[in-house]
Amino acid sequence: LWLKENGNIIRNMPRPLIKDIDSLPFVDREIFDYPYLLKRYPLTATLLMSGRGCPYRCPYCINHALANIYQGRGKYTRLRTPKRVCDEIEYLHRQYGLDDVLIYDDTFSWDREWTMDFVGEYRSRFDFPFSINVRPETVDGELLTALRDAGLNRIIVGVEAGNERIRREVLKRDISDELMLWLFQKAHELGIRTWANTMMGIPGETPEHLQETIDFIQELAPDQDQVMVFYPYPGTDLGDLCRREGYISRREVVTTFAGESVLKLPTVSRKQIKQAAERFQWETLRGRVERQGKGQLDLLSSYLDSANPQHLKPLQAVDICGDDRVCIPAHPPSDIRFMLSVAVGDRLHFAIGLDPQVWELRPEGTRFLVETRIGGQADIVFEQVVDPRNENNHRRWMDEVVTMKAAGELELRFRTETVGSNADYAWALWAHPYIERASK
Repeated sequence: LWLKENGNIIRNMPRPLIKDIDSLPFVDREIFDYPYLLKRYPLTATLLMSGRGCPYRCPYCINHALANIYQGRGKYTRLRTPKRVCDEIEYLHRQYGLDDVLIYDDTFSWDREWTMDFVGEYRSRFDFPFSINVRPETVDGELLTALRDAGLNRIIVGVEAGNERIRREVLKRDISDELMLWLFQKAHELGIRTWANTMMGIPGETPEHLQETIDFIQELAPDQDQVMVFYPYPGTDLGDLCRREGYISRREVVTTFAGESVLKLPTVSRKQIKQAAERFQWETLRGRVERQGKGQLDLLSSYLDSANPQHLKPLQAVDICGDDRVCIPAHPPSDIRFMLSVAVGDRLHFAIGLDPQVWELRPEGTRFLVETRIGGQADIVFEQVVDPRNENNHRRWMDEVVTMKAAGELELRFRTETVGSNADYAWALWAHPYIERASK
């Protein structure tokens, strides 16, 4: 605790770190409107921590800075017992009906013996899924399989940079491309969903390095991915380096997700960083689309090949009730068009839904329409209003099949409209549309 008294700043030493963190009470979630948060943010609101601290010292992260502050004040990285962690999960399940858990330790699996004990404890008490952050060097096939068998359904991995030298030398993450590829391939094999986190605008990066990150994420083919722009946080080693080298501009940035950098780097411009972050949003789900290719004509692949980023939105991976799908976002009014050739009996497959984050915010429904146009003839072949706020059976992906009754070259249009005059929060989604030919 620091305070000012009579014009003097009194700097107290940090208190000793708490050794037995099992003795701490559960987080007091009632200081917020927690039931609302669970509805508004169904995954992130469920997060909890199994411990405190992190054994790794990445130079862009707060952990090495905090470890330095608390040096000599006790062990920095501590874990609760698996039983205590599961006691909190049981409390959340009983109190709020929680049935999906995000365990958000920076690195969950760094202590193998503890992790195996957790596997046994969790598996004996729960039958709903959980997600974790992992580093590739902390798991092997045996441990991943044990975690999967206990309920693990998603891993979040800090890939950070596609260039191995940047990853090793600048970010101090001694992880090879081969090991990273192994982890994602093994997770896919086991049916564990993957989420890749990356950064752009790291000191030392060039435009070529930014493209390597996009290409590497395509090769990893994660189920979901995210890009942030590097920020030089005070007290971190990389933040201090940026200050010493004079890289920090006076530019203000609202969020690290927006593609804007506060740095003035000698090797890459802010414009190039922003452009690369925008390309990332368009290109990185291509690997997953190709891995999950559907039907004889995959319209997601066509969308990626022909879409104009100035007019259409990047693909998204959206989870609805544990069912994660790649989709085209379509806030109404929207009109997404494809030109294709069909035969009588060809089947158009797709799913529709609204993003779970807006289920409680959207006052009225959203109308989904599929229209075909041949010559001057337009026909509505599908129409459905989705209203998850008022219809519980709309709180899911709604799978649909439309059988084509005409043949020839046609324009296929996926449209959305608001019901009523209010278009707020109408986050409409078309999930992986494709054509299955009647004659193969």
